[in-house]
Amino acid sequence: MFASKSERREITQCNMSRGLRLWATCTLAALLPLPTLADISDPRFASAIDQARTAFGGLHDRMGGAGMSIAVAFNGELIWSEGLGFSDLEAKTRMRPDQPMPIGSVSKPLTATGAALAVGQGLLNPDEPIQTYVPTFPDKGYAITPRQLSAHMGGIRDYNVWDGFRLPDTPFGWLMTVGPYTNVNEALDVFKDDELIDKPGALQQYTPFGPVLLSAAIQGAVDQPFQDYMRSELLLPLGMRNTFPFSMAECEARCAKGYRFDDDSLEKHDLKDISYKWSGGGFVSTAEDLGRLGAGILNRTDLFPPEIGRMMLTVQAAENGDARYGWNWVVDVANEVTVLEDSPSFYHTGGVLGYNSFVQIFYQLNLVVAITANTFFSDDKVAILRSIPSDHIAPLFIEAFAQDPSLATEAPALCEDDGCSDAVLRAALVPKR
Repeated sequence: MFASKSERREITQCNMSRGLRLWATCTLAALLPLPTLADISDPRFASAIDQARTAFGGLHDRMGGAGMSIAVAFNGELIWSEGLGFSDLEAKTRMRPDQPMPIGSVSKPLTATGAALAVGQGLLNPDEPIQTYVPTFPDKGYAITPRQLSAHMGGIRDYNVWDGFRLPDTPFGWLMTVGPYTNVNEALDVFKDDELIDKPGALQQYTPFGPVLLSAAIQGAVDQPFQDYMRSELLLPLGMRNTFPFSMAECEARCAKGYRFDDDSLEKHDLKDISYKWSGGGFVSTAEDLGRLGAGILNRTDLFPPEIGRMMLTVQAAENGDARYGWNWVVDVANEVTVLEDSPSFYHTGGVLGYNSFVQIFYQLNLVVAITANTFFSDDKVAILRSIPSDHIAPLFIEAFAQDPSLATEAPALCEDDGCSDAVLRAALVPKR
């Protein structure tokens, strides 16, 4: 046990009245100080970064977690990254912006980005039946394609029918430990014999297992282990050196400790083996690396030619009218996340016990904001987390762009010829049957 709600409230009041830099004078400073650790700070944005730092610190206080990291990328480069709070409360280890931690469901668009890369390389046909690449996956009576899997339209089930693996007396039985798995084809055993929830293309059913099947298709298409392909073809070219599929040994050695709220206390949460769903919620990454991912999608035409970038971001529509996803990125059709006027985005949230993450990509601004946290938050606090980029951070940098013409946005290649206009990306792409 670390800090009760009342203690955290006193800490927050102390911070609000005296400022972040004066916590040493507060009564509870020895209990839970709030240091910051900056890594990247572009002097061209000094004023915006100072304001963003203050806003981010205040929101961290409001949410009350252990530690958070943020990274901002503009025109293809990181311009600010910073860690706030602690990666290990017991050891008082400061959070770094390059601190690895599980990113939960942000693994889904990361995997789909790898699939899009394979499509661009001519290795993966998005409209081939999945058995072309995964011949061991049972025939379900319908063709399931990589394109459908990339938008949760493969008919694959979610956790909520995984009754045989539930842990007793826990509200999160579906976040259990199974494995370890070292190959994505092994992880197919968890769900491959289950019935489809509907025919492929009928609806968009959010699931961790559709991405697992997609990762197996990538592995079959590129003829090498999925994790090796992701590392050599996507992660290392983008400089994402602190991103890797979960393993207990590596995460115990490198990851920030995870925490959760238990009644009124913040408590450490032991790691669970999530290797059964690397691509559906089992990657480890950092705020900086997620910033690099977004910057790469927008700017690395050697990896993502404009047509591949637009493919990833074009909303796919199911037969019932569901239309939220491009290639596992949520495109802001429904404005589920507060968005800046005239600054559309795509995004994804991640959560796994002990951790939360969020990345939002304002593609017309060539601006990316990524946040990781080593606390598993309640839904109301996740809503605050998701509001940070568009409500509190991006406007500060947009103002900096407006004040200095030298900081003009370089339009991403995928936006050429009006290619990422709101109308284009919202134009539903009906899956091929």
